[in-house]
Amino acid sequence: MSWYGLEIPAEFVAVIITAIVVGVFIREILQPINARAYLRRLFRCFWRQDTYIQIGVFGSLTIGALVIFVSGFDHCIPTVDSGPEVCRNKLIALLESSPNEFGDALAGVAGTLAFFWIIITVMLQGKELSAQRSELRSTRKELKLSREAQQKQVTALEAQADVFKLEQIERNELRAELLFTEKMRSLITEIGESSSKGLNWAFSNNEIFDDHSSYGEIHSLSLARYIDEREVIDEAILKFRKGLLGMHENLWDYVHQSVDYRLPEKTDYLTQIIEKIERIVAMQGDLSPSQQERLSRMRLREIATALLNLEQTAEFWEENTK
Repeated sequence: MSWYGLEIPAEFVAVIITAIVVGVFIREILQPINARAYLRRLFRCFWRQDTYIQIGVFGSLTIGALVIFVSGFDHCIPTVDSGPEVCRNKLIALLESSPNEFGDALAGVAGTLAFFWIIITVMLQGKELSAQRSELRSTRKELKLSREAQQKQVTALEAQADVFKLEQIERNELRAELLFTEKMRSLITEIGESSSKGLNWAFSNNEIFDDHSSYGEIHSLSLARYIDEREVIDEAILKFRKGLLGMHENLWDYVHQSVDYRLPEKTDYLTQIIEKIERIVAMQGDLSPSQQERLSRMRLREIATALLNLEQTAEFWEENTK
């Protein structure tokens, strides 16, 4: 048998192979668990590597195998005198060559491996960049979804805030409506009690005595005459306003046409009623639209103006009697 230019007897090859098989068998018997565990870890570690790393390892082994395989052939060099060619094994010729030639051969093999691993590195970087781009796309998509979710949350919060504001406005309007109703009831009560507070006019076509009796007919006028506390607030105020608008003219006629009369003392009672009406009118901005319309129908400013006109007419009060 000839290999690398060496003549090897077949018996020697058989002995070598037998020794190798026996050695492996003995090693397997002596350390079966450790060897298997080591190989298992080695293969597991290898197969966990990236695909391009595995390709690089297989490629490097393939290049090394090709180099070893090609080195086994003979290299023939023709002689100067055109004699028979001198053939030598390539590996032996490499080992016997000069250091420069030996370095050039190793540099060629190393350059091939380096170029091959440069390609593998570029492929790995491309794969990593592709993964980074995919991750960036996923991140942008997640950020977009997050922004959309935040926008929806903001919209929902704004809607909740609007609902809360509306509910707050409705509660405030309800409280204002209750307060408005109570103030109107208090106003009607105060007007109804005006006679008992001395706000009353008496006129007669004859002399009026100290006990308010007379030989003639007595006509009495008061604010309470035009108010009925038993009626609904709106109806009571409507009737009071209609009666009050003609009261000034009636008082003027009675003062100038009566033989005798009794006028009330001028106090701040009428002023208090006017101020109460002004405070009620000032509540309009706090009321709901329906209650604002209701307040507008009552025309309280006309009532306040009429009362002020009565208060400012000096002939209707005791200190300006005849």
